[in-house]
Amino acid sequence: MEYTLSEAMGAFCSLVIILMILADRSGTLRKRGTGMIPLMMSMTTFCILSTCIDLSFGSETTLGWIQMLVYSIIHLIAYLLTGVLLVRFYVKQTHRDWNVRNWWMLFLIGLIVFLTYALAPPESTSEMILNVLFDVIMVLPFAAVGLDSASKAHDAATYFERRTHLMIVLFVTPIILSFILDRWKDDLPFTEIGFAASILIMMMNLQSQTITLDPLTQITNRSQFEKIIGSRMDSKDSVGKLHFGIMDMDHFKSINDRFGHSEGDRALIDVADILKRACGNTGAIAARFAGDEFVIMYEGDRGVLDGVCERIHGYCDEANRDRPYHLGVSIGIVRYDGDVNFRELFEMADREMFRVKQERRKDLPKA
Repeated sequence: MEYTLSEAMGAFCSLVIILMILADRSGTLRKRGTGMIPLMMSMTTFCILSTCIDLSFGSETTLGWIQMLVYSIIHLIAYLLTGVLLVRFYVKQTHRDWNVRNWWMLFLIGLIVFLTYALAPPESTSEMILNVLFDVIMVLPFAAVGLDSASKAHDAATYFERRTHLMIVLFVTPIILSFILDRWKDDLPFTEIGFAASILIMMMNLQSQTITLDPLTQITNRSQFEKIIGSRMDSKDSVGKLHFGIMDMDHFKSINDRFGHSEGDRALIDVADILKRACGNTGAIAARFAGDEFVIMYEGDRGVLDGVCERIHGYCDEANRDRPYHLGVSIGIVRYDGDVNFRELFEMADREMFRVKQERRKDLPKA
């Protein structure tokens, strides 16, 4: 039995997707919330089923029209279902205030339009209008999410938000392109190629986040931070401009002892969120270093970093309004002058942080 290029590429894309999912031993998909699994399963199922249909029914056999009908139905459900599940995942990841129920209504409208299109007289004006309407409904969720993510990435308050939105933009781009190409030329499995590329992009980005982010606080981890500051310290342009700081949480041991370790974890997450907000688009990079210890670096005017530190203290004060314990940090900042390594720079900042903590101790409320 001879296979066409379309069938071979469809089978290859399906195999790639299956291997990517089987290789997800770290559970990246499961860690990103329930919205990810249905989205990936919808895309994977479509690629596998459409490839099986291509391999089972040759286009020259008497069953060719059955192949086309079944393929069209699967194609329809794949796009509509994946689009709605993408919106659901997008809302979960970005806390967007979209009502997912409305998008499920769009899914039902798409099915109704398809049934009407199937019953319309061939080559009639109504068939062409329904065809255009159906195409718009199918691609609308992807276009809406892509455009919204692009605008949110441009206006993102933090580096982490911008990275999340850019990841979603990269995810929808191959799907939209494959949709357009599939309408222009249907002799290749553009949908399978687009879905496979999107899944690969998503998994690569999520794996990258798993490697570079602290699993509890979802802020840059120690390993990634040391790589970043190490590369800056190797540059002569950073001498005299690079500032490094250490932050130590106030009364963290008391929080754990009095309220339990789960509340201690919540306090760590809250501090990490405060650091993300305070750094914003300033270019400062914060990370969790160890335990209740966080670090921050900025290359440029010291005044910018001082402003970040002021916002950190201000956000901590806001967080303490409805909290049974005090949430705060002591920050020690030093400048890199080019004659020390990172360990020595860390010790300098640690001494400065200890000095600041001693000065603040008499004014600090108990946890």
